[in-house]
Amino acid sequence: MSKDLIFLVILGASALLTVICFWLESRLRLARQARHRAYADLEKFRQRMAVMERRLTRDAEQQAAATATTPHTTKNQVFPGALQLAGLRLRLQQGPPRAPAVVERYRLVTGMVRRGLSVEDIGAILQISGSETEQLVKLTQVGRQVA
Repeated sequence: MSKDLIFLVILGASALLTVICFWLESRLRLARQARHRAYADLEKFRQRMAVMERRLTRDAEQQAAATATTPHTTKNQVFPGALQLAGLRLRLQQGPPRAPAVVERYRLVTGMVRRGLSVEDIGAILQISGSETEQLVKLTQVGRQVA
């Protein structure tokens, strides 16, 4: 083999090794970035966990204080305040109770009577019978007299 051929083989091998090194270095950099993101996420979760633990401790202390001040609680009751709190949370999440259609019609009729609309006009607008409209108007008038 000639010296030129040996030189070219060594040059090609070193070029290949250089490319492999750059590729490995880029993979290592990506792995480091992923590790840093994972550590940042872990720290966020630790902070959230600490906040939740403080809330649980505070809630437990409040419940213990409430249980201690209530004279008729027994040892067999398990988290009586927590059950009441859970029920309250459920009702708050559901929102206010929806008014039945009759109550809504009564409110609409009250507003229309105040504006001076006739029984026929109110019935036509609400698409209800004349007798139902008359009953709602009478209820409105009785409500005004009582108030």
